Amino acid sequence: MNYKTLIKEVSTLRPGEIIYINSIGLSIRGIETVRLMVKNGVLIPEIEEVKKVYKDIEAVMTGAVIFPQMIYRKGGKDYQKYMEGGEA
Repeated sequence: MNYKTLIKEVSTLRPGEIIYINSIGLSIRGIETVRLMVKNGVLIPEIEEVKKVYKDIEAVMTGAVIFPQMIYRKGGKDYQKYMEGGEA
């Protein structure tokens, strides 16, 4: 998935819907975008998956750590509005 596809896919999700992101194929810009989305609550890592693999759950939930492959749930914030400088 490239950067533009990532933005398009996330923007079409409704709050609560899930998306699988394989960040291995993403550019640095794409990975930083995923990190920003997690940090701002646009994407929320699946907590059960995080608990299985990583001890520092808070680091994953805040975007400090991005897994190479993870299932995310769309949060209630609108990423397009956020990117345009509006209230997210």
